[in-house]
Amino acid sequence: MGRLPALVVTTFIVASILPLTTGIWGSGVRVALAVGAPAYGPGEPVTFAIVVRNVGFVDARVDFATSCHTRFEVLDVRSGIVYHSEVHYGCFEMLTSVTLAPGETRTYPWTWDQTTDEKIPVRHPSAVFLLAFFGSRPAVAPILLV
Repeated sequence: MGRLPALVVTTFIVASILPLTTGIWGSGVRVALAVGAPAYGPGEPVTFAIVVRNVGFVDARVDFATSCHTRFEVLDVRSGIVYHSEVHYGCFEMLTSVTLAPGETRTYPWTWDQTTDEKIPVRHPSAVFLLAFFGSRPAVAPILLV
């Protein structure tokens, strides 16, 4: 018996100001955030990875409107969203897709330099939340800046 057909998911983007990463989900796709450490000192690069896994029984295909399949934002508990990765990383507006076989995992590594979109260092001590996205599906992790 051959493989089951892929679950096809399509998203249409009419217009965008920033290069956005978008997608709609098959039921088997799960997103997690793996952070390098629970706390970081001033100026230390914050390393993490967005981990995507198909826990379903059929192929899952996700279509995107840009070349970037993942993105992240940093939420400072004192001042709101201070960093948007799509402002700093070159994502081209083009149709792309990812197909994940049952059980397949993909890892997308990222680094944040503890600055705002304006390149101002984030105050220490502070608590921030990493908001990571694969398409529109989020994953969240707290980080302490000590």
